[in-house]
Amino acid sequence: MTGSPLTHYAALTETLAAYQSDYRDALGHWRNLETKAQATVAVTGIFIAAALPVVRDLKAGTTLWIRVPLLLAALALVMAVVFAVLALRIRLVARPPSGKDLLGLVQDLFREPAASDMVLASRNFLRDRIRTWEAAVDERLRTNDHKATRLRSAQYSLLGAIAILCTITAGTIVHPPPIDTTLSSARGVTHAVQEIWMPTGCDNR
Repeated sequence: MTGSPLTHYAALTETLAAYQSDYRDALGHWRNLETKAQATVAVTGIFIAAALPVVRDLKAGTTLWIRVPLLLAALALVMAVVFAVLALRIRLVARPPSGKDLLGLVQDLFREPAASDMVLASRNFLRDRIRTWEAAVDERLRTNDHKATRLRSAQYSLLGAIAILCTITAGTIVHPPPIDTTLSSARGVTHAVQEIWMPTGCDNR
């Protein structure tokens, strides 16, 4: 069953508008993922800055149940940074049709001499535009999937590091080490907090 040319043209126009809306939604999702990846890098950096003084103040007699989890936490933090940076990596993707591309399609459209051919040419014009927008949408969605996968891995790594550090803290509270080790770790944590909120060289006046 065939419809009128006007019906075909309206259907193609609606399809084109839907692809353009899909691209705007995908681009908005990409920006949200970009923001979350940047936040993940920042939060991971804070945890690394807080962990370094504690590691530096570890004594030779520190038990393995503290050293091994700290090593695992450090590895998890490094993985979080790596995955987040990979999520921020610039990728070349198909762009939506530009004004120059549209001008070429319009010029091809008006090369049709006969009025009877103009209807078919107009529909082909819309089909060409739909194909270019479809390619742009598909490429953007694939990019978003890759970015989301790497961001998810970064967040899981960060959560793993937090869980390990919380486990160490809980274990220290339940089974406190000797007083000198406890004081050394406390000094390390205090120093880390001071470095985060008041870096060295800043005047607190």
